[in-house]
Amino acid sequence: MIVSDGIYSEAVRQAVEDASRFGWQVISDTSYEGYEEIPKLIMAGYSRVIEESSRQWKERPDVVLVQGGVGGLVCAAVSWMRHRYGSDMPFFICCEPLVTACLLESTRAGKPITIQGDFNTKMEGLRCSEVSPLAWRTIRETVDAFIAVDDAIVFETMRLLAHPEGGDPLITAGASGACGLAVLRLILKDETLRKTVGLNQDSRVMVINTEGATDPEFYRSVTGTDPASSK
Repeated sequence: MIVSDGIYSEAVRQAVEDASRFGWQVISDTSYEGYEEIPKLIMAGYSRVIEESSRQWKERPDVVLVQGGVGGLVCAAVSWMRHRYGSDMPFFICCEPLVTACLLESTRAGKPITIQGDFNTKMEGLRCSEVSPLAWRTIRETVDAFIAVDDAIVFETMRLLAHPEGGDPLITAGASGACGLAVLRLILKDETLRKTVGLNQDSRVMVINTEGATDPEFYRSVTGTDPASSK
């Protein structure tokens, strides 16, 4: 394992340079010039998350929330929804950290951009300054909304999942994994956002969580719960 001091995009660049030097094969879900086939296959694999979820619902969700990053998972999920439901697909929301919302900012700019900043977020799996060009082609045409949240509401959400009430199941979620539910909680607190998304008491909502307690010490400090004791 080679540890990079930078954020995700810098780690990818280092991997590409090292692979070129030593004859290695890069396996990454973000694309760049001359490298699209493997990211395309990885995104196809990501779509299994939605396919397997669909076997558990009787009616499609009205709203879907997926965490952003470079856009690979978002592209896979929204592509599956578009293929299955066409123009009747659910309202689709891309969720990102406030300080690394590269998909949101690219949408505002109308083109892929590289964001700058200190990238100080514990949603480390989403600390991405650049979108994947391959994913962007689909995302820009199909995602309905982009919403960014700060770490504070994500930490609250991690604690909520770790200490459920009313018979809800205990869910062990890392900061990146809890991002989608944090965005949903933000929407529920804002009347304008609720109306924009079309949420009401009868809405069926799907939230993707793809990260558990990848940093057990951090998870313990936020939730007061030992991830080893939960499923």
